[in-house]
Amino acid sequence: MAANETWYFTLSFGQISNGTADLKFTFTIPTGASIQWGCAGTVVGTAGTLEDCPFVTSSGSTAAISGTASATHFIVNGVVVNGATTGNLQFQWAQNTATVVDTKVLTNSYLEAHK
Repeated sequence: MAANETWYFTLSFGQISNGTADLKFTFTIPTGASIQWGCAGTVVGTAGTLEDCPFVTSSGSTAAISGTASATHFIVNGVVVNGATTGNLQFQWAQNTATVVDTKVLTNSYLEAHK
């Protein structure tokens, strides 16, 4: 992102984890930028089950979502208002609780952004 630009973004991602590990994620942005984002998702094979994450308003603040042995899909929408420092919008994720079970962000997940 160049200096003083506003970017809108959508992240679409699938994940598999388990009830112990769960998944946490965040976005990082350049110094001096501001961010707002939130999300909602569904658990595959569990009709009508919807999970959301909190509305986040600071870089590096994480959202934790429940892990299941079935795939879950989440849509995240947000906006970044950049300051004077150029840089990137980056998606970061990890297990929320360390365990030997794999946590995966699935193939065909994507981050799309527009000025």
